[in-house]
Amino acid sequence: MERLSRRTLLALAPAVGGAIALGACGQVATAPAGDSDEAEPEAKQPAAEPEAKIQDVIVWHHGFPIWDFTMAEVPKSIKADFDANSGYTMVPEQRPNGGFGDVATVVAAGTAPDVVKTQSWIQNEWAIIEVVRWLSDYIKTAQNVSTDDMWPDAVVQTQYQGQTSALPYSIDTRIMYVNPDQYLQEGLDPENLPATWEAMDEAVGKTFKGSGDQITQLSWDPYRGSGGVNTWMVPYWQLGGEIFNDEKTKFTVNNEMAVQALQWHMRIYDLQGGWLNIQPFHTDKRNREQFGSGEMTHYYEANATRAALKDAFPEFVFAFGGYPQPAGGRQATYTGDWAFCLPNGSENPDGGFAFLDFMYSPDVDIRWANAMDRIPVRKSVAQSDVYIQGDPFKELVIGEMEGAHFWTGVPAIRDVRAGTGEFINSIREGRATIQESLAEYEQKGQTAMDDWAAKLGS
Repeated sequence: MERLSRRTLLALAPAVGGAIALGACGQVATAPAGDSDEAEPEAKQPAAEPEAKIQDVIVWHHGFPIWDFTMAEVPKSIKADFDANSGYTMVPEQRPNGGFGDVATVVAAGTAPDVVKTQSWIQNEWAIIEVVRWLSDYIKTAQNVSTDDMWPDAVVQTQYQGQTSALPYSIDTRIMYVNPDQYLQEGLDPENLPATWEAMDEAVGKTFKGSGDQITQLSWDPYRGSGGVNTWMVPYWQLGGEIFNDEKTKFTVNNEMAVQALQWHMRIYDLQGGWLNIQPFHTDKRNREQFGSGEMTHYYEANATRAALKDAFPEFVFAFGGYPQPAGGRQATYTGDWAFCLPNGSENPDGGFAFLDFMYSPDVDIRWANAMDRIPVRKSVAQSDVYIQGDPFKELVIGEMEGAHFWTGVPAIRDVRAGTGEFINSIREGRATIQESLAEYEQKGQTAMDDWAAKLGS
């Protein structure tokens, strides 16, 4: 149900004495009888000072149960701390995907919330068309928010032409989960997971089980995880590729680095009989269950998934490591996050940013990250002993974040992203060569970006 009006909380002054109350009703206040013929005039009482008005901060957020500010233990305590110390009251409202599909509508209708937490990659586009506010001036006054203490790629995602549109939050990244028993069965060392493409080729060849179109144990599907087909970019980033130019005006994927990256992924498929044989193996199966049940040896998935794996498969102790690198390549992995923004037309943008700044405070940052198995948004917090506490899993994840990348927010990003599935499928289904698919992918993405630039007059 849409919130059409803001409730306000105003603390009323204590009830006043009987004489003033009677006077307010139009009755004459008289003094008690005394010795004198005329009563002394009653002393004038000072007017009661009204208490400060407590303003709401309406926050739209994703409806994950563990993120529920009204029920889940840690978010509920964070809300209580904010309410007690900020001078505002947080009013949480759960929306599918954080209200991703509704923000522009409520802004146009004049009923926008104060804060929205949803996908980060769209928010530069929203700011350009004035659906959300630019935050740069707010950041200058912040106590806790500093782009110097944020992960580099997180800053890049939500900046456009020197302005910041949103603040990333609930960051995660991808790591390689591995079935150690299947490694040991093939004489591989689960304590030393593949660090190179060549070593990964060997591990895939040894741990794949199947003949023809009959697969009993898949080793690795590079796109079987929460990043999906978007993770084709990981080996491309490793080779030095970039998805957009520095000015964020060009879609730059049709090049030799992208060809090499995709050739390696297709080789991984070929080592297991090819995509057309693998595709039926996935039918009606969830990737987490495939890995946890032993049907899949390698699983490139978010660090936050480890809790779900432990819950679903309590007896399964998995190994974990980084993404294999090409010779001479650089470290890279796929990340992802939600982000806070301040919609235009909201009633309390100052309170909205106060909430953002509060969420970036070190104590809240670490409490949220630990409860949600996410990565602190502040590098200093994430790299601290207080957060890592000697946990080798956290040590790996924080190390991987140094090379973590995500979709950068550019105008037309929704249209550019939309073409990724068709682009990858045309290659792995054999409908076009890698070079042909890259050329078409880049051309369509660039056309979308050029169309946006024309509409914006740039």
